[in-house]
Amino acid sequence: MTTGEQLKSEGMAAFQKKSWMLAVQKFEQARDQFEIEADQAGQAEMLNNLGVLYKMQGSYSDSLQAYEKAITLFSELGKMKEEGQAYGNMGDLHAAQKNKKEAATAYLLSSNKLGDCNALAEQSQVLKTLSLYHLRQGQWLEAIRRMEQSLTVKPRRGPEEWLFRMLLRFAMTLLGLSRAE
Repeated sequence: MTTGEQLKSEGMAAFQKKSWMLAVQKFEQARDQFEIEADQAGQAEMLNNLGVLYKMQGSYSDSLQAYEKAITLFSELGKMKEEGQAYGNMGDLHAAQKNKKEAATAYLLSSNKLGDCNALAEQSQVLKTLSLYHLRQGQWLEAIRRMEQSLTVKPRRGPEEWLFRMLLRFAMTLLGLSRAE
């Protein structure tokens, strides 16, 4: 009998080879097998993977349902980092659909979860993504604020990032923006 882990490995191999349909098939089988094995963490991981693949295929409602189920399971299991990553993926989904408010909300939830579990590099990346999203929306001040937050939480900053952060802080002071939120 094939285990959930074996099916997951086959799905990952298919994903790396860009065989999207086979990856979906294997991840769905792995999700079902993890359910039989009573492995909720495995189920949640497969749901998150499926959400990514469904989005790539344009199946947005299936993607959203997969993320919502993954987030629920990760939350119940106390896996904040994985929950944060799933919220980030959900933000990408909403951004692709031009759902501005939902995208920003999902990115903020992702950032908060990642920050709560001290996954600072991942939190920094999500805040940078949110900053760029605001920039594309023409929301310059919010983009500046989020980029500054991204650089503040980033664990290892190079000299250019230190300088950029200082320039952002200077601009925020001139504009009367608060750094805390």
